[in-house]
Amino acid sequence: MELSSTAIIPSGNPERVDGCLQRLVRQTVPFDRIIIAAWGTSIKEREEVSRRAHSVLRSAEVVESGTDVRPETNLNNAIKYLSNRPTNRVAFLNDDTLLDDHWHESMQQAAQKDGDHVVHASVVFFKFFPNFIQSAGHILYNSKPRDHKYRKMISGLADASQPLCPCGNSAFVPWNALQEIQRGHPEVWDPNFIRWQSCFDFGLKLRLRGYDCRLVSSARAVHEGYLDKSLRGQKLKDEDVKIQLRSRIFLYGKFFPEKERKEAMKILESSLDRWARGGYPHAGRKVKGDVIRSMYACAKIEAKNLLEKTSTEWLQLLSCLNVQLRRKWLFGE
Repeated sequence: MELSSTAIIPSGNPERVDGCLQRLVRQTVPFDRIIIAAWGTSIKEREEVSRRAHSVLRSAEVVESGTDVRPETNLNNAIKYLSNRPTNRVAFLNDDTLLDDHWHESMQQAAQKDGDHVVHASVVFFKFFPNFIQSAGHILYNSKPRDHKYRKMISGLADASQPLCPCGNSAFVPWNALQEIQRGHPEVWDPNFIRWQSCFDFGLKLRLRGYDCRLVSSARAVHEGYLDKSLRGQKLKDEDVKIQLRSRIFLYGKFFPEKERKEAMKILESSLDRWARGGYPHAGRKVKGDVIRSMYACAKIEAKNLLEKTSTEWLQLLSCLNVQLRRKWLFGE
């Protein structure tokens, strides 16, 4: 059976969506549909994204956002739009993701082989350091969010280890998986994460709905993102550091049963002591000592407020798993 696929790309940057689409039109196996979730701080910005998208690909379908410019909200808008005429598979891409020409062909072949209950991750390289892997999906290692195979050479993929979940900058997902997540939850992607840890939220929901994740090593892409920028000297903003911390605490509260949550928080707080002494990863030199401790205190309060408004269904589902599987997902054991 032939599979149909849609690419969904949230974008508020006309130049980036231009380059992203240039790669999409070169795919050896074309996408059936390409949906741009156009967002911006003004109508003019959204119109420019739409104009540039159509200048590259006239058939691109543009879904404009409202005032909420969070990436996850725009992904949800595009999913809702797609639901009127869905395809078998959905590729979630960032607008600064540049796909290899054979990416979609490789994903289609993997999907045909693996069936309807597997989602697929791809190998993503740094844009300015192309010999190194930025991610090959994601894992939780000792409850710490990690990019699988981060900064490894392509030869480092020789072992059989698989990611917990795909990275949202280049994931290939069955449509029925999105429908399964939506049972009682219209939002597939949780906007409260605001980019940080949203892939883990999405990935754990996929796992809890019965979907495995496999890496397709022949499906390759290039991505810039904050990690690439960090290696070139650009530091995280203070607000991003706080949101990173808040999202991690929020993730633990949303999914981790009490025993595992306490263990994860203990690990996080031991990291906090290290950051207080040596500084927070990828942040400016001042983000340490009392500054990082203050950010952490604010993050805990904000995460608590978010959790009070969040469904406990995912937590209950994960609590019902046997301990061995639970710890494999949450701690990489």
